[in-house]
Amino acid sequence: MSLAEFEAIPDGTTVFNHGASECVALANQFNEGVLGGGFVAVGSALQWWTNPNVSSVHGFERITENPQHGDLFIASCELYDCTFGHIGYVVRGWDGSTFGTIEQNAGIPNAVTRHNRTMANVDGFLRTVRQDIVNPAPAPTPEPPAPTPAGNVYVVQPGDTLSEIGDSLGMNWVDLYEANRDVVGDNPDLIFPGQELRY
Repeated sequence: MSLAEFEAIPDGTTVFNHGASECVALANQFNEGVLGGGFVAVGSALQWWTNPNVSSVHGFERITENPQHGDLFIASCELYDCTFGHIGYVVRGWDGSTFGTIEQNAGIPNAVTRHNRTMANVDGFLRTVRQDIVNPAPAPTPEPPAPTPAGNVYVVQPGDTLSEIGDSLGMNWVDLYEANRDVVGDNPDLIFPGQELRY
């Protein structure tokens, strides 16, 4: 499953993972289906945060603030179950007051829903080390094309000399050399096939 397919799971859908349909099923679907990780076999959503093996074995960094796209959030109490906690996927990073989520079992039993959450009752965030999947680096900006020389261009052919090229173009070879000293260099007798001479 691609990240785009995961993030496009429609609201109201029930995600099953290893026979479970609670909030951890959605988190495991992300970890296994998108990241290619293994099944996180813990007894509750809260244990994704409290069990240190989840971070070390499954490649997550523990973060306590500024969630970003691709993190998992773990919360407990008030809006969430105090004993088992709750886990969801961060689809929109922290904007200073809220972050956007995709969750399962949050208000509608066994159904995917989207929410804007504050930091209230959030225990922390798990950030995958696989940022190449969830936040890939932008493609490098291509180099702008080299400026096209003004006027006409002659491409040097094997065996050419500046004298012969100048004669064929109806100009003095010295004038041709002076106009192309940046291309030819200090020796007018040394030109190479493929060089572009302006005239």
